[in-house]
Amino acid sequence: MPEALADNLLLILLSHQRPDVLGHEQRGGISTPGADRLAEEGTRFTRAFTPVTLGSPARASLFTGLLPHRHRVLENCPQRGDLPIWLEESLLALPIGLSAAGISTGYVGDWPLRETARGPAKGFSDWVWTLTKQSEYAREIRDKRVPTGNLPGGAPPFFAVSRTPTEFTKPAYLVRRAAEILERHAAAGTRFALTVALPGPRYPHEVPEPYASMFKPADVPLPVSRGDDPAGRLSWHRRTSVPAETDEVPWEHGRMLGEDALRRTIAAYLGNVLLIDHCVADLLGHLDEFRLSERTLVVYASDLGEFLGSHGLFGTGPFAYDEVLRVPLLVRQPGYVAPGVVRGEFASLLDLAPTTFEWLGLPVPPGLDGRSLSPMLMNDPAPADWPDAAYGQYHRLAGKPYPLRWIRTSTHAYAFSPDGGEELYDLAKDPEERKNLAADPAARPARESLRKRLFARLHATGDPLESAGP
Repeated sequence: MPEALADNLLLILLSHQRPDVLGHEQRGGISTPGADRLAEEGTRFTRAFTPVTLGSPARASLFTGLLPHRHRVLENCPQRGDLPIWLEESLLALPIGLSAAGISTGYVGDWPLRETARGPAKGFSDWVWTLTKQSEYAREIRDKRVPTGNLPGGAPPFFAVSRTPTEFTKPAYLVRRAAEILERHAAAGTRFALTVALPGPRYPHEVPEPYASMFKPADVPLPVSRGDDPAGRLSWHRRTSVPAETDEVPWEHGRMLGEDALRRTIAAYLGNVLLIDHCVADLLGHLDEFRLSERTLVVYASDLGEFLGSHGLFGTGPFAYDEVLRVPLLVRQPGYVAPGVVRGEFASLLDLAPTTFEWLGLPVPPGLDGRSLSPMLMNDPAPADWPDAAYGQYHRLAGKPYPLRWIRTSTHAYAFSPDGGEELYDLAKDPEERKNLAADPAARPARESLRKRLFARLHATGDPLESAGP
């Protein structure tokens, strides 16, 4: 068995968090003290990607270490039709393996992979959830008569000012409950692996003051690709990109918001980012308070990104653009993980399970689809055979098929769908992915090369879409 480098794991898991708005990326113009502290004290991966741009499948991949077509969560749970309604919990390699090794596992937050009221998912001991009216969070809100709902003038779920005071929001509540678990383990001296899944900054952007007013919509820059013509893109992109005539915001993920509504939505998103980041900073403070920082591997990640109007799209969906594929990935442990280091290797949420097993001194289960990031965390060279590309997939949404597979290299992005067509972008000349070159004769060598590499990957991983290839 390998030597343990850490006693404990703290996984801070966000949803729809774009890395380019965090302070350390210096693009959003804001300070995010929680994430920025982890970037300063740990290692940051600038090419970390989700294997699928949908919440339930992405989280299933993180906790199983498997691609979606292997764990069979192909859309948000509960699934429809011929698929199992929920994740088959025997596949939960991460919590089951850590628990079997005597490490106390906990999950604080909403778990989108089973009916939450049934109690802890397999492998977890501590379990704190907030989704239903029967949760402890809901009871606290009722018992303390905390104001709920939104002030007039918003357009939820895109933007609204919440009446709920900051200290009673879900993120603040979850960090408070996580601190109780951390304090208990510190007092007992027990090993733990705790996931704190904060609800956002995904919509609904119902943000309390002072965060709701921290960003002026008029000062918010709009995405340069907002008004791009979807002609020549994936077929479902062309169907859903219908510009709104007014600022009445539609729910459909593919419709463009009116300019004023989009500015207000981005401002609310940034306010939500800060609310959650301040909770992250509080959580790191609790680690310090209980003298656990030195012994705990901290991993900060998001299940996927967010469009915010880029390419005329909102939220996420069956697309392969950087805004939804790239996720933040920060890793810290004082004395072991190299501080202040930025790594450009390709990384995936699939890599977190093997990394955790190795870092906590446990054998990595066979058959996982990711690899350990340990060499990069120690600031060593990447293995010679480390992947020089990222891959991913999309299957279904609301019971409808959207078969999509993609590959991203340092120079190009290519996406293929047997139903929707192809997209190819030269990232060196077109980093915003605005000009689809898939039908350009001059780009044919790049397209054929990337398509060949993509289908070789589908073959190697047993992806059923391989049959649609050359």
